[in-house]
Amino acid sequence: LFYNFTFRPLVESEPEEPVVEPAAPTWPAENPVVIDTSAWTAGTPAQNKAGKTYTPLTSAAGKNGVKIAFADVSSGAYDGSKLSTSADSGVTYQVKAAKAGIYQMIMKAKVSSSGNGKTFAGESSRGVVIKVNGFESQANVYGARTEVEAGLNTSERVQFVLGLVYLTGGEDSIYIENRYYRIDFDAASDVIFAEI
Repeated sequence: LFYNFTFRPLVESEPEEPVVEPAAPTWPAENPVVIDTSAWTAGTPAQNKAGKTYTPLTSAAGKNGVKIAFADVSSGAYDGSKLSTSADSGVTYQVKAAKAGIYQMIMKAKVSSSGNGKTFAGESSRGVVIKVNGFESQANVYGARTEVEAGLNTSERVQFVLGLVYLTGGEDSIYIENRYYRIDFDAASDVIFAEI
């Protein structure tokens, strides 16, 4: 018997490059005050890799922004209008800003009186976490803030800065969680990223 075998060389796949954590940006020292984006111009909507629509924004002064509907998370789910109480069970938004830089992450919410005086982060806090592309160093929640310092109240939902984020100009993933003394978000509003 004669067998004809064809031998093909094994092709080794290229090893994946490890993701290197970027250097942390230089954050403004002061507690962020909400940028008013109500008069900013909306550009042409686009879809992210998860098929969710985001819309670029531009101010008259040439600042950039981007918005995405509250419900258009790429992963995770809200517990009604609040974030999950479980560890590592937040939500992720994916947006692409026009250019790299530091942006305010603006949301609309109110709080309950049970969390009065609780800080955003630290011991016995609200446990607010933001990660950009997997790195906490690329966000600043200004964790020593209380709800009053952030501009929140117990009676009506208002815009406030959840934190500052460094967006790369490519499509970025922004993960957020708030496990304790949870913020009650406005599910009908947009999540806005505004260049500082």
